Amino acid sequence: MENLSIKIVTVLLKKHYIEESMYNIYKYGMQMALEVGFSFITSVVICCLCDKIVEGIIFFTVFIPLRSFLGGFHMKSYWACYLFSCLTLIAVLLISSFEIEWGISLLILSISIIIVFFEAKRERLRDVEGRHFYPRICLILVCILFASVIFKVLNCPSKFFLLACTVFLVAGSKLLENAFARG
Repeated sequence: MENLSIKIVTVLLKKHYIEESMYNIYKYGMQMALEVGFSFITSVVICCLCDKIVEGIIFFTVFIPLRSFLGGFHMKSYWACYLFSCLTLIAVLLISSFEIEWGISLLILSISIIIVFFEAKRERLRDVEGRHFYPRICLILVCILFASVIFKVLNCPSKFFLLACTVFLVAGSKLLENAFARG
């Protein structure tokens, strides 16, 4: 994606759409737009091919904010991250087809929420303005708990399990990040 962004921004520079002093900023922005856009389109295609649009929405509604605020394990290259993300999405969508017993899903969800809660508290993560992410993560966790109650009331064990797997994925990613940081 970096080479493509360089080509696009070089064309914009040659056509005088941008100033030379802004080249690096545009190159970075273009690269991020291409990577996020490509990943988004691929994710939508995967959800459509698996016939799991609702499950994809649930997954990303939980995964994106939690992962954005909490962080987690990162691959060294975009393409490795892209491939692993696609495989992870496919696995979670396929796993969500199973109607696992409520108790098992509740156990997975509970352990994952506890890990996320304590990791967020331990890290004291802040945004660029210096505000703590911890209250936001706690709000997301409350919303997850609310959604899990709704899935229980509506008798949707596969959606409940999907929720549990998604939070487990974020918690596991955070634990992996910590393990690699120490080692």
